[in-house]
Amino acid sequence: MTALTPHQKQFVLGPMPVSVRPGWVSIRLAERLVLSHCPKLRVAPLQSLDGKDYWLLGLAVLADMPMTTIADRFRLKNSNEIEDWTGFWAGKWALISASNCWQDASGCLGIYYRDAAGAFWISSSPALLSDHLPDTPRLARIPWQVTHRMGIDWIPAPFTTREHVYKVLPQRTITPGTGAMRPISFAAASGNAPMNDEAPVNDDALASAFKTALINWAQEDFRERLVGLTAGLDTRTILAAASAANLDVEACTINYSDADRRDIALPPRLAASVGIPHRRITHPDPALDPSEIQARAAAIAEHMDDSTFHPVSASVADGLEGFMHDSGRTIAGGHVLGLARCYNWKRFARAGFAETLPSADQLLDAFFTRAPEPPHVWKPEPRPFWKEAMQLWINSLSDPVPLKLDWRDRFQLEQRVGAWNSGLERMSDLMDGTYFYPGNCLWIFHLLLQDPPEKRLVGSAQKRVIQLLEPRLSKFPVNAASTGVKSKMRALLGPVVTGKLKSLAKKLKGR
Repeated sequence: MTALTPHQKQFVLGPMPVSVRPGWVSIRLAERLVLSHCPKLRVAPLQSLDGKDYWLLGLAVLADMPMTTIADRFRLKNSNEIEDWTGFWAGKWALISASNCWQDASGCLGIYYRDAAGAFWISSSPALLSDHLPDTPRLARIPWQVTHRMGIDWIPAPFTTREHVYKVLPQRTITPGTGAMRPISFAAASGNAPMNDEAPVNDDALASAFKTALINWAQEDFRERLVGLTAGLDTRTILAAASAANLDVEACTINYSDADRRDIALPPRLAASVGIPHRRITHPDPALDPSEIQARAAAIAEHMDDSTFHPVSASVADGLEGFMHDSGRTIAGGHVLGLARCYNWKRFARAGFAETLPSADQLLDAFFTRAPEPPHVWKPEPRPFWKEAMQLWINSLSDPVPLKLDWRDRFQLEQRVGAWNSGLERMSDLMDGTYFYPGNCLWIFHLLLQDPPEKRLVGSAQKRVIQLLEPRLSKFPVNAASTGVKSKMRALLGPVVTGKLKSLAKKLKGR
């Protein structure tokens, strides 16, 4: 099994070079502005029509022009056109120039910053901004108490793992050297507002955007392309687009320890229905040696700055995602698309919140876990940090961002996706392969958010897109409830008791 190297595919932007590991590359962008990066991070130099230099980090493709690369179009754009144009880029990426740093639609790559005694630094890693800057003191780690699936199970943006290191929220750009931030512009989303029943989403445009993103992903230089697949709606939308684009892909399902039985049983049938091969990814056999697992877990903890709250970290340590230790392999996933389905609206409604924005304390208290989970088992500790983070986020809602979102959707985009998902996705940088998110695009977000809430709650727009692109996939239920004995017991006992019983069963089995 390939060893894991902390801070792989990371970068630092600041007044002087930074070398985290041997072989790191440094590029001087301007006076007292140097881009330093891991050699395994995808970095492409670009130049606009008027001669301005840019660097594209990560993987971005166009969602509006099939069979066209960003590099091909970039040289035809003037510098004053670039920012608005990035709203049509899909993927996990950052675009850097001497005067700006832009990020993907949800901040999935993760842009963090620190002002160290007048020296301003930007990075994709909070740990690098604390522990690896030249002649700069380390910062204290914030003792967040975060537990998977209890309350807010992520570090709330704009806070991070370290004091005085902050995250740039989605739909903002930051200026290197000064840290000045502002909302980006994206004219195509101006006047964005939910439509009524008589004015449906432009389904053709949405279907075309998904399909175009997949077509352009296929033009990138990879040897093998996979589509991650579960029983849910988001991954099925990506599979439908890949099938409609007639791509040479293979579907795959990762057998995580906490995977629902539906997410294991249904994907092979979905893939077979459209003639796409399917593989199930399991733990290595034989299992890794315990000392190797321990070394991998230590590398993950260093890379993530100890923010390993999600069980996927244990799966990576165990070697489950070892199939992605291959630079020629790329996998497309359905991440970020929960934004379209009014995620967390029901939770806020149960707490008595609707259009009116709650206070920071009320917002935190809304995440005390409720039935069917055990009541009141989560507390936001340390409370002062949680409250300050939430208040900073509430204050940011006055920023005139291009997507005109309800505060509950802003919470989903800027907290659940922009903080939880981007933190989790940092772990994927430990792999040589490339993870791609076709739906992570402002243009696609804009189109998905046009349905009224009652339609969004059931994923109506995505279902219509699937019907347009690959109607054979519409015949299968989405996350159909299981009637098996195990499912009934899980519903009766709740996830915490069920988890304890599973752990006990494993111990007894090992005796």
